[in-house]
Amino acid sequence: MPPGSARSALDSLAVKRPGTKDGYARDRFGSAWADTDGNGCGTRDDILKRDLRGTAFRDAKKCVVVSGTLPKDPYTGKSLRYQRGRSTVDIDHVVALSGAWRTGARQWPARKRVALANDPPPLPQGHGRCPLCRAGGNPTEAPARFTAK
Repeated sequence: MPPGSARSALDSLAVKRPGTKDGYARDRFGSAWADTDGNGCGTRDDILKRDLRGTAFRDAKKCVVVSGTLPKDPYTGKSLRYQRGRSTVDIDHVVALSGAWRTGARQWPARKRVALANDPPPLPQGHGRCPLCRAGGNPTEAPARFTAK
């Protein structure tokens, strides 16, 4: 590829503005934290179980996480204590669901939206105030001070 051709190709692309949030509702992406892997536990608890250390559970099946410690918050680098119902640990979508809606998910079949909302690998845990600062944006819209470390 000749020098500058990638830049030239990028410059020729039309940039489309994101759509509106018209018609967006969280339930368009299925019930919150569905059990999409069939293990009997919701995605939220699967992620808590995956990432927390010293985890305590409410049930013998080890599905409902009640406490644990996140060793290193990806947003602040600090260790965070998780306590169900009163914790600053939050689970974030890399692309906020409303951001996905604005950029094309409105046209996806429901099963694809449910899969996006419950896809564990890209869902980092972190300090609750940081992920929410994006207010429905996507990673390119996240303020630099809240970019994962």
